[in-house]
Amino acid sequence: MKRVSIIFIIIGCLLYGNALKLIEKKKTEPLYGIKNFDGNGNLAFLDIKKKEIMFFDRDFNLKWKKKIKGEGPGEIKSASIMGINDFIYIYDDKSRKVVLYSKEGKLLKDIKVGKIFVGLKPMGEGKWIVVEQNMDKKVKKIIYEMKITENFKNEGQIITKKIRPFGFKSITQFWENYIPFDYDGKNRIYFVKGRGYEIYVFDVETGKNKLFYKENLKEFALTKAQEKAYKSKIPKVVRMLVGKIKSLPVVDEIICMRENVVIVTNILSEDGEKRKVDIINLKSEKIYSFWSSFKIYVSGERLIEYESKETHDVYDYYSIEKIKRR
Repeated sequence: MKRVSIIFIIIGCLLYGNALKLIEKKKTEPLYGIKNFDGNGNLAFLDIKKKEIMFFDRDFNLKWKKKIKGEGPGEIKSASIMGINDFIYIYDDKSRKVVLYSKEGKLLKDIKVGKIFVGLKPMGEGKWIVVEQNMDKKVKKIIYEMKITENFKNEGQIITKKIRPFGFKSITQFWENYIPFDYDGKNRIYFVKGRGYEIYVFDVETGKNKLFYKENLKEFALTKAQEKAYKSKIPKVVRMLVGKIKSLPVVDEIICMRENVVIVTNILSEDGEKRKVDIINLKSEKIYSFWSSFKIYVSGERLIEYESKETHDVYDYYSIEKIKRR
């Protein structure tokens, strides 16, 4: 199995240039917090400690920054979610509200939702995809429900629900309160379902979903480096419930593009230093896989690898060429 894995890594390196082409490299001052890119390369950054939001253009020139610490309109006590689309949105998990800012720094809305969100994505026209954390009194366990809501005012259409994994022999995710998902802007929602290695597509118009992606590595044996890396990532209480650490092919992140879907997994390389990333072309349905030790972002049709260093941050921009082979 080791030999097969090594061959796979070598082939992946040889094919790297066929699917991804490095087009630009940028270095900036280090930014520690939540960050996200829009389709034009602009960066929204939230300093969680200072409660300060910053907006940079595609060349990392600071356009504006704003202190938003407090309890008033547009201000936050804490933040667990921040994203950028046509506007910047922040979820304050302590005040349980959603704050919207324009890309020019103007406060647009301050919406009290009164609910615990562990996932949030705008769909346009006032519609949002949310992942709510609720308590099911019948089974006395926490339930996570993904639903579509309009301006957070109604119950909305439930897409999927899952029960908190603690106490089960098989866990859904490494992290107890996170369901990876993304919206493609074309009435399709991609989300993790099942035991964490299946991605389904929900069609908003028909209300139906179908299997899109499945990763199954039941025969994959962990190296010592991988086992050590997994143990550092998986909470001790989960390890105690699951038992002996085995290969857990879990999707960590889903990122939709116009022609491709990027899937970041928690499948580790033999040395335990890199994670497997799959790019699926929606037209050809071909899959290109590579290993990356960096955080993955997407801006428009460009894939970005982000590396944080002590003195600076590094961003490598790649164009995605036509994916011809798996």
